[in-house]
Amino acid sequence: EDDTGAIETRNGNLVLDLRPLVIQLGDRVAIVGRVDQQLLSKPDAGVVTIMKANNLETAQDATQILKVLGLWLWLVPILLWAIALWLARSARRSVLRGIAISSMLAGLIVLVIIRASGTAVVDNLTSVEAQQQAAHDAWEIITSPLRDGGLTLVGLGVILLVAVWIAGPGRRATQTRRWLAPYLSRPEYAFGVAYALLFLLVLWGPTLQTRRWQLILAAAIVLAIGVEVLRRQTAKEFPDLQPKGALNGDDG
Repeated sequence: EDDTGAIETRNGNLVLDLRPLVIQLGDRVAIVGRVDQQLLSKPDAGVVTIMKANNLETAQDATQILKVLGLWLWLVPILLWAIALWLARSARRSVLRGIAISSMLAGLIVLVIIRASGTAVVDNLTSVEAQQQAAHDAWEIITSPLRDGGLTLVGLGVILLVAVWIAGPGRRATQTRRWLAPYLSRPEYAFGVAYALLFLLVLWGPTLQTRRWQLILAAAIVLAIGVEVLRRQTAKEFPDLQPKGALNGDDG
């Protein structure tokens, strides 16, 4: 990200110079001060070579591309899901169930891969048992955004399955819609409760994705569509439970 700090280029290499840090510590700790004198006598001591300098620009370009993809690539599955629902017509409930299950499976696969590959990476990179905990912690930090993405997919799948169940033909689902009908007929109640729950989720922020405004905006739009679809379904099923004038668009 072009934030170099202690990193610089020398002889065509990108290097990390640890000597300033050791010198600073040497001013405070006596034993480190003696190491400091040895570093000053050897110009290459304390210098770690990271990569060839000509690879730096490529790495920076790749990092920028990955950051942009990470911010906007999630739009692709949402658009594909929307197209699938639009094409399904009478089978939309089945398609929505498939979307929920596929979302949960994708999230679980990501979580399993992170756990399995983390064990393999830590075992291969650390030969000393005392270093494994530090390597494991580093792996957890590095993969935390991806792990949050997996958890978000699982949570999304659960929410969609609940929505599929509420809109379903089952006896309990029908009873639930009947109980909700008087409240759903009032848009201030229906949308107010829905967005209050969304606000609490954002306030909680359990994953990285629940703290990104792009995803929250998309969730708010999808939530509005879902609530309106459920309102219309219950209005058709239970017209006797609607307030006077509600079916004509007059909630007064």
